[in-house]
Amino acid sequence: KTIKHAFPMFLKSDKVLTKLSFLQIALYTTIITSFLLLVFAFIKSAILLSILFIAIITIPIYYEVAYEDYINSFISSNIRASSISVGNFIISFFIGISFYLFALFSEKLGHFNTFVIFFMVCFTSFFCTLLTIKRLK
Repeated sequence: KTIKHAFPMFLKSDKVLTKLSFLQIALYTTIITSFLLLVFAFIKSAILLSILFIAIITIPIYYEVAYEDYINSFISSNIRASSISVGNFIISFFIGISFYLFALFSEKLGHFNTFVIFFMVCFTSFFCTLLTIKRLK
């Protein structure tokens, strides 16, 4: 079902990419997803939780498309596949670690506190990345 919801996002992402830069898309998707994680902690309705869950997993599609476009534009073709593979490995590694930590923190601290902690971690890590990217330019 998620793929059915994600497909229109891929189609619309091309229009968004022409209007916004890679950094802007990264900023907006991270801020929106982080705040949705925070809102997720306060909602008790199963229907609203389902809608928020779908939003949380589909909004980063814009970032993924922008990332692929950025890689294709600025990295030479002889190392592009390796760069994408390493990037995807790092992302998969952190997703696996976050699932483990989420389960551990949920058990020890409760769901609400865990969502708040994950919100703060997402937000902080984004701003550290943003500062690093600006410094590299």
